Amino acid sequence: MSKKLAVIALSKNLLTGQITSTRWEELLNLALLDLSFNSLEGSIPVSLFYHPSLEQLLLSKNQFSGQLDEFSNVSSHILSVLDLSSNNLEGAIPMSMFDFQDSPLPNLSNLFVVDLRSNQLQGPLPILKPNVNFVDFSWNNFSSNIPVNIGNWLPNTIFFSLASNRFQGSIPESICNAAPLEVLDLSNNSFSGTIPRCLTSMNLGVLDLKRNSLTGTIPDTFSEQCALHTLDVNGNLLDGKLPESLASCTQLELQTDLLEASNKNRFVWKAMMDDKKEVHSKLGHLQFSSLDRSVYYLNTIRVTYKGLEKELVKILTIFTSLDFSCNNFDVPIPVELEELRLLYVLNLSHNAFTGHIPSSVGKLSHLELLDLSSNELAGEIPLQLADGLIFLSVLNLSFNQLVGQIPSIKQFPTFSEMS
Repeated sequence: MSKKLAVIALSKNLLTGQITSTRWEELLNLALLDLSFNSLEGSIPVSLFYHPSLEQLLLSKNQFSGQLDEFSNVSSHILSVLDLSSNNLEGAIPMSMFDFQDSPLPNLSNLFVVDLRSNQLQGPLPILKPNVNFVDFSWNNFSSNIPVNIGNWLPNTIFFSLASNRFQGSIPESICNAAPLEVLDLSNNSFSGTIPRCLTSMNLGVLDLKRNSLTGTIPDTFSEQCALHTLDVNGNLLDGKLPESLASCTQLELQTDLLEASNKNRFVWKAMMDDKKEVHSKLGHLQFSSLDRSVYYLNTIRVTYKGLEKELVKILTIFTSLDFSCNNFDVPIPVELEELRLLYVLNLSHNAFTGHIPSSVGKLSHLELLDLSSNELAGEIPLQLADGLIFLSVLNLSFNQLVGQIPSIKQFPTFSEMS
């Protein structure tokens, strides 16, 4: 192997076995080592972490296992991108990798991108260096509280994910000190307490707090310059009214499980409206660059569609759903729903919605599923539903207080009596 090699890029092959060489230090010019998307196994050689010229170490999507050992000679390192995601690494993160309190060991102080997601790591959350730009510790076994001063560690971080661990305790208000954050994902943990008021006033693109044990109301502190594309608080214990300031978040693509909406608010969510030139050209998955890497943030949401519950990994503009089911809404259905003409799924079931079914729902011409069951709706079924919803294949209006004749035009006669 030539000692002048600067780049070794062997990703997306069928490589197997272990990295056994102990002569990496002889490759004095090696700046990038990419062995991702293979089937390599065994432990990761400690020498890679303090190679004097290595800037990017990409070992994701392999079968590396075991615990990362401590390493004591990193004083000359320049490693800035570390991707060990989607392996079988376990145990605690070495103190010499980051800056643990009271640690006598030197550490990787130049790290800019840290991706350790989808392993089996545990132990305390490391103290990050202030230059870290991208941090993903999701899908591991961390179970501690978030340090109260976590936000002070993230002055330059734009992506921070602790999703799908076992973190507990409250969300520290100091997280709001991380002003550059664009993506904050704390979903699928055991966080409790209230949502910090300052959190919804940040300039975030994604705020994902779903499937925790958060209580109280959603803070009514969304700024007039709200940049949110995704807000997800599904699966918590929140109550109260939909915050009026949420109307400023005009770029929302996905928003679920907000309780007791007030129909006095005026919401303009462009990603659900039928303005195809604007929607398809300007809206999509969040993307940002970190060093030479373009990072896409892919949302997931669990929806009930045509009788089946499924988790969508990519929310496309051609499949838009609004699911407020199984909550405590006790107001009339807002007539403004007529503007969300890209909706394919509208599920408001198992609430306490009152009043009549708005005839304007018939303007949602793309709807394939409409579920308004188990509410307190009264009056007749609007003829406009049968006339306008020509693609409707699933309809459920059961367990309400509806009266009158069932429309007998278009496909309405094909629905079962259980609907």
